[in-house]
Amino acid sequence: MRPPQGFALGKTLAQGGIQSLSRSYFGRLIPKNESNEYFGFFDIFGKFADFFGPMIMSFCALVLGSSTYGILGLLLLFVVGYVLLRKIPENQEK
Repeated sequence: MRPPQGFALGKTLAQGGIQSLSRSYFGRLIPKNESNEYFGFFDIFGKFADFFGPMIMSFCALVLGSSTYGILGLLLLFVVGYVLLRKIPENQEK
C-alpha cells in the first residue's frame, strides 16, 4: 500500500468518530439556552472550511511548488485551533 492510500484509509476509519466527538465536545462548551445559535455557527464554519481548506492547500502547493507541501497550510490552522481550544476552561459554569 502506498503512503497516500494508507493515509486515506486511516482518515476514512477515523473521520466519523472525530466528527461525532467534536460535536459532543462543542455541545459541552456552549450555553444550553443558546445551543441553536452556536450550532448554527458551527455549521456555517464547517461550510467555510469546505471552501477555504482546499483553497489554502492549493495556494500553499502553488507557492511551494508541490502538492505534497500543501498540507503545511492546513497544519497551521490545526495548530491555531489547538491553541485557541486550550484557552477555554473545560469545566465552566453554564
